[in-house]
Amino acid sequence: MKQIAAPIGADGRPAKGGWGGVESEAHKALKRYVLGHPQLLSAAADWDAQEEFALRSADELDVMFRPDRIWIGVEVKSKVSDGNPNDYERGI
Repeated sequence: MKQIAAPIGADGRPAKGGWGGVESEAHKALKRYVLGHPQLLSAAADWDAQEEFALRSADELDVMFRPDRIWIGVEVKSKVSDGNPNDYERGI
């Protein structure tokens, strides 16, 4: 898997968007797990992959896998979202 760099914003830092806020450790761990196991999504290990992929809408995907013609965007929800239906709608 080749990780690609995050887009850079006007301030020279990685571009951020979306709802923001602090991620739980469970959410971060799940993103890292998905990134490290592309086969879970039928992605290949040699595809470009990155966490926090910035979209033009100013939102972000938790994980993005990109070969030449197909993009697989992933929004993960950890156990912290259990019992919070509104949290499942964010990022979709």
